[in-house]
Amino acid sequence: MWMTRISLVFMSIFLTLTGVELGLRILDQPESRVSGWKSRSNPVESNELGFRGRPIRYSDTDYVVVFVGDSQVEAEACAYEWLPEKRLEYYLGANTRVFSVGASGYGQDQELLALKEYFQK
Repeated sequence: MWMTRISLVFMSIFLTLTGVELGLRILDQPESRVSGWKSRSNPVESNELGFRGRPIRYSDTDYVVVFVGDSQVEAEACAYEWLPEKRLEYYLGANTRVFSVGASGYGQDQELLALKEYFQK
């Protein structure tokens, strides 16, 4: 008898939570939000997306490389004139443009959001 009551309590809790979850998903409540951070470096050293690096400008004839990552891409230890993007661009040649999209502490989820932002703009 007591097993039936306990089962009934757990089943009603489960069904209530399931109904609330489905209702909130249908109403899209709370709204989905994109969260994260950008580079905390000097704004003068940031591109238009807010990441440390040169402004993102290139022509249709340029070969474009995008660095996506964390602190190694942000390269806070490097002087602005010696960013990894500038070094790689130097070695790849005149028709190559290299840009950085990343900040310290980024994981794959934040990198994906940064890459989506890059392609949207």
